[in-house]
Amino acid sequence: MSRHAAAVTAGACALLAVAAAAYVVVGGLPGLLYAGAVVMAGLFVAVKLGVVPAPTGPRKSTVIAELRAELEASELHVTKLQDRLEREAEEAYVLQGTHEARIRELERARDALQARADEERARFEQFLGELTGEIGQRGDELAALEREVTALVGG
Repeated sequence: MSRHAAAVTAGACALLAVAAAAYVVVGGLPGLLYAGAVVMAGLFVAVKLGVVPAPTGPRKSTVIAELRAELEASELHVTKLQDRLEREAEEAYVLQGTHEARIRELERARDALQARADEERARFEQFLGELTGEIGQRGDELAALEREVTALVGG
């Protein structure tokens, strides 16, 4: 083990011993908070001395730029969806008007056909009445002819 590694290990053990002592002496939640503060202070000193490398992560400016790009993409998507919704709403309005006009046209055609059917029914009933009357008249004529034939034949 190198001297540097041994020094870091010894420093870490001493730091943990001090944190444990702070917890034992103070006790409870305040002791736990003191122990955490001791560990944080030790880590801070280790980073400043260069013993432990500083944690690296994405810079705030990079994160902000990425979030802005993501927000712009989301806004563009929302705008496209709004445009699509408006187009579809307009198309639906036009289709509604077209369908309503077609419904009115079909209702007029239905009403005209119903009127025509009523007229034909009335004509048929009139024809049937006339036919019934003529059949009755022919029946009377046949009965008269039958009486005449019976009288002639000698009945």
